[in-house]
Amino acid sequence: MITSEREQILDLLISTFEDAVQQNGELRRREAELTNAKAELARYARSLEAQLDRILHSVPDVVFSLSPDWQKVHYVSPAARNVFGCEPDAFSLDYWKSHVLAEDRDRVVEEVTRSVRLGSPRTFEYRFAFNGGPPHWIFQTMIPVREDEDSIVRLDGIARDVTEHHQMAAGLRESEERVRLLLESTAEGVCGLDLNGCCTFCNRAAARLLGYADSAELLGRNLHALVHHSRPDGSPYPQEESPVHRALATGSGTHGDDEVLWRADGTTFPIEYWAHPIWRGGEFVGGVVTFVDITERRNLEAQVRQAQKLEAVGRLAGGVAHDFNNLLTVILGETELALMGSTLDAESTEALEEVRGAAERAKLLTRQLLTFSRREIVEPTVFSLNELVQGMETMLRRLIGEDIQLVPRLAPELGAVRADRSQLEQVLMNLVVNARDAMPAGGSLVIETANVTLPGDDAELHVDVEAGPYVLLAVSDTGTGMSEEVQTHIFEPFFTTKVRDKGTGLGLATSYGIVKQGGGHIGVYSELGVGTTMKVYLPRVAATVEPVAADGTPAPTGRETVLLVEDDEHVRRTAARMLRAHGYQVLEANDGPAAREIAASHAGPIHLLVVDVVLPTTGGRELAQQIRAARPGIKVLFASGYTEDIILHHVLEQGITLIQKPFTPEALARKVREVLDRQAQD
Repeated sequence: MITSEREQILDLLISTFEDAVQQNGELRRREAELTNAKAELARYARSLEAQLDRILHSVPDVVFSLSPDWQKVHYVSPAARNVFGCEPDAFSLDYWKSHVLAEDRDRVVEEVTRSVRLGSPRTFEYRFAFNGGPPHWIFQTMIPVREDEDSIVRLDGIARDVTEHHQMAAGLRESEERVRLLLESTAEGVCGLDLNGCCTFCNRAAARLLGYADSAELLGRNLHALVHHSRPDGSPYPQEESPVHRALATGSGTHGDDEVLWRADGTTFPIEYWAHPIWRGGEFVGGVVTFVDITERRNLEAQVRQAQKLEAVGRLAGGVAHDFNNLLTVILGETELALMGSTLDAESTEALEEVRGAAERAKLLTRQLLTFSRREIVEPTVFSLNELVQGMETMLRRLIGEDIQLVPRLAPELGAVRADRSQLEQVLMNLVVNARDAMPAGGSLVIETANVTLPGDDAELHVDVEAGPYVLLAVSDTGTGMSEEVQTHIFEPFFTTKVRDKGTGLGLATSYGIVKQGGGHIGVYSELGVGTTMKVYLPRVAATVEPVAADGTPAPTGRETVLLVEDDEHVRRTAARMLRAHGYQVLEANDGPAAREIAASHAGPIHLLVVDVVLPTTGGRELAQQIRAARPGIKVLFASGYTEDIILHHVLEQGITLIQKPFTPEALARKVREVLDRQAQD
């Protein structure tokens, strides 16, 4: 039994020992595993550290770790070389603080202190300068790190150099400011539109042109509905029919000058516009519309068309008057010659007087036509418009009647003008008559003079007005006024609003021609029911006013020999009879070759050459030079009814005498005597 117990104990000991051996092997195995795991973990840690080190070496931001009291730097990444200008192992808080710009230092310290105090991350910017270079902008984040809820064990931070970002932002601000200045300095309206046609931006010019006090009043509003809702005739204008909308809807641009915009007060103005799409990242996001008010351009275009029309009518009128003058020379000349006879009975004399009266009226009509077309021969002198008005005042008062008050307002020290005095008298007469007729029930008629400078004193000038000093002659009435439609036609020949037989329609047309011929300008300013002002601007001259010439004595007769050269047979015969009636010997030629032949073959002296400016083969000026070369003592009198002929043939020079068609026997005789009695003629 004892043996049995011993065996049991021995078995137990053996079993226990075996278990212990087995457990020891397991422990050794586990120890080996732990050793291997520890080695693996160490290798992994080293790998992570190397990877983190590579990351920290590659990122441009500085990563750093500090003690909460700022006294110790635990770690600074290699990026400190570029961001803070020092090696990581040389970085210290004293270095960092000393290089933060003084203006930013207190604020930065406060931000870091607050981060520690509050235990929360803080983000801030400051300027940092090193190595004597310009300041860099630093964007920094501080992150308090806790070991438990109560204590902060360190401060981690990230610092990034954002200088380039600041420079880009500053450049963007400068660019935006330049764009803003461009938008605000241009006179063109500029508006941005989104895909729905609503205004995203606009400049002050756009607001001003559209009648709004501030561009903010347009922002966010549909511009088509606001300023482009109706056509010029007032009919609705659907947005989808607008060329701007159609172009921008397809991402394309457009341009035009046939649209109008509506102002805030309900008025319209014509525009020229340009629309361009806005693309962003390859996507169409809206458009920009630029527009200008072309009201002035439209007015100038209308004035040019009117001037061209008047010029065309003037050429026609001048041509008709030129031909008619030749006929009137014959009619007036033959009538005067017939009346000079002593064998006429009373009835014949009366009939001829009627013919002469009709011819004189026709002569006045042709003169008006030539004046309108600026082809009348003028005799300019220097005079004062004040003297002209004062000299006509008594006659003008009788002309307008007692129901109309004449009020002269003549400027003192008025400048002089150089013009044909009789023509300016005709202009003033025409303007006064028109003013009188506009006041059938009476009123006030003001004649005003002034020294002005154009452009500047008036904004309503026509396109053909040259800048400089002018003298103003204005005639104003308190009559019925004129509509805009009438104002566009008043200077056209034969246009009149008067009843039949009360006006020829040539008064203002003649005035227009006279003023234009003198280098001036005439304009009308009128309102229905208020009245009308006609303004005449004549170039101001510095010359001394010339005294008015006295009438000459009747021309005497003579017995000299005259060579008459005229291609119109009827005019030539009549002129020859006029000269012979006053005692002159007349040699007739119809062209240059015939005149030269007579000058060469005539045995006696030829005292005077009377020659038309325009001849079929040789000009009058050229013919005169040829004949004077053969006969040095001969004197010359040119004849014409057409200023343009005179200018083209250069016969308006000093010392050359001219007689204008149609002329009477007395006028021709006086002019012939004047030339013959002259001591010398160049």
